[in-house]
Amino acid sequence: PGNTALDASVTFGVPVADATSVRLDETSDGLPLVREGSCLRLPLGPGTLRSVRVRTAGSTGAAGSARVGA
Repeated sequence: PGNTALDASVTFGVPVADATSVRLDETSDGLPLVREGSCLRLPLGPGTLRSVRVRTAGSTGAAGSARVGA
């Protein structure tokens, strides 16, 4: 984690059907997140860690999750 705010992007190898910014218990935290096809963009404050629950297009099982940090 650094001292500078930034906009992070994560690109998946498959289209993303749904993505939600979540707390560690995977309940929604209401923080902003932009989904564009297979790419997610989210702002990160200095020293911030974010968790994201992701469901890929065509998936029928449980969603995966990713953690992004600045």
